[in-house]
Amino acid sequence: MTEKSWDEIFNKFIEREDDQITPSRFFDILEEISEAKIKRTIELKAKLVEGKLEFEPTPEVVVKGNEILFGENRIVVNLE
Repeated sequence: MTEKSWDEIFNKFIEREDDQITPSRFFDILEEISEAKIKRTIELKAKLVEGKLEFEPTPEVVVKGNEILFGENRIVVNLE
């Protein structure tokens, strides 16, 4: 879904005559739903080594230097 499509749907929802909802309440509800889906929290620790971020090994998540690997995904964290 494009950002424009999302904005159109969101605006139509907010502007409904029945059961109007404020944008702040909508986002509060969205946040509550997102938090309810969280099943566990994994803490990652990192340190700077020669100016580069390096994650400490953890049994829950595979890390390699500044990369977090899980399933078919890789997150690369770069410092600016």
